[in-house]
Amino acid sequence: MSASRRVKYWVEMLIILGIFICVPGSYAQNSEEPNVDGCPQITVRGPAGIPELGELIWFDVELSPEPRSNLTYYWATNTGKINEGQSTKRVGVRYLMEMRGTTLVATVKISGLPPNCGDAASEDTPLIWEPVPELMSEFSIPIASIHQRNLRAAANEQKSNPNDQIYIIEYFPPGTSERSIRLKKNKIMAFMVKTLKVDGLAVRIVTAEADRPLTRIYVIPPGVENPIP
Repeated sequence: MSASRRVKYWVEMLIILGIFICVPGSYAQNSEEPNVDGCPQITVRGPAGIPELGELIWFDVELSPEPRSNLTYYWATNTGKINEGQSTKRVGVRYLMEMRGTTLVATVKISGLPPNCGDAASEDTPLIWEPVPELMSEFSIPIASIHQRNLRAAANEQKSNPNDQIYIIEYFPPGTSERSIRLKKNKIMAFMVKTLKVDGLAVRIVTAEADRPLTRIYVIPPGVENPIP
């Protein structure tokens, strides 16, 4: 083989070897690592308006984008309790009397997301409350009787809010004797003070006329005017 042909041969061999060496490197450079930044954004949304006492306050969780895997939801609140929807994307919390004037915080923790993802979110809702006379119960029983269970409920509420007043309106049919009215008032007061241990200064009983015996028991927060019989 001549010298020129040997040079040409080795040049071609070096080119071929270079291809085999470079091609695997080019494949490795173009391969992509798995995408680890695919975590959804978790948002909790509370009620749009001002919650009313006694109603359910609803919270919803939204994930964007929505994962394809099955997820488990666990909700918790700082006050009250989950009344409906636990383990789902929408829960309801009953607005109870003792929650008045606080801020309700609902937190959801989600299981089933990738390990690198955040798994919890919260939303708070101020429970704005304008004090008004609260009618605890209304009932009709014979003039000589008292409703101990309803009186006890009012006493328990007053004890949990010692600055509140228990305001009782006793309605009597026209012509009811003053003695009967006085005995009914004394019976109520004795039960509240002696049996239920309520401060007598926190109880006020007023009377009015009606077609039939009727009792209305209110709890009055400080600074609120008493209802008119």
